[in-house]
Amino acid sequence: MLKKLAIFGGVLIVLLMITLTYITVKYQDKEEILRVTQEREKLKEQRTELLAKVAKADSTKQVYEAKVSEMEREAQEMRAKVDSLENSREVAQANVRKLRTESALENELMEAFPAIKTSMKMIEVPVENFPNIKLHYFSVPFRFAETFLIDHQNSQNYEKQRDKLKDLDRMNTQITDLQKKVVLLEEEKSAAYKQGYDSAYVKYQEINEKYLALLREPPSVKFGLPQVGAVALGTAAGFVGGVALGTAIK
Repeated sequence: MLKKLAIFGGVLIVLLMITLTYITVKYQDKEEILRVTQEREKLKEQRTELLAKVAKADSTKQVYEAKVSEMEREAQEMRAKVDSLENSREVAQANVRKLRTESALENELMEAFPAIKTSMKMIEVPVENFPNIKLHYFSVPFRFAETFLIDHQNSQNYEKQRDKLKDLDRMNTQITDLQKKVVLLEEEKSAAYKQGYDSAYVKYQEINEKYLALLREPPSVKFGLPQVGAVALGTAAGFVGGVALGTAIK
């Protein structure tokens, strides 16, 4: 009786092993699917927030650029006014040189220094050895010389200030040009980073989708080769094993 049971048991075990050759194993790692899905959604949210910040920064940049353009236009207009004032000064100076009458020169002087109207006098001084020739002079109080000295000092100082301001303006223009070049380089660098980030993001999404698809539909795993010969061979092996085991038991 035990011998028959042993033979039957051996055959049954081998048949069960062969039956497994038809079993397809599919296992879904639900926790991993959830993790990968959450990671993907989080990355999408971060990208959306990043794009919103970039859009806001671009909008603010456009406002600043418009303001800079307006200020540059105003600066150019001011430079033009300075040049115009300089031209006017040169013309006025040349006109003074062209005055030919004493009355015209006196009027210009009174207009330039109104404080001397009441104190300045015109005197005549004969030329030595030429009694018929007389030179006309303006006579002012001695202390009034301070006015001319101060005016002359101011004129020299303003001229120096003008030259320095022109140098400063040229330097500021050069600084602005260099800053624009720096900004341009930063924009080129940012564009390169953005291109790399966008490419990496797209690649990640593709890989992520493939990974999720693999997790949801894992590949089939088959044990052994399901062949009829294998079944027969296994049955025979089980029978022989069972006989051997039964003999040993006997």
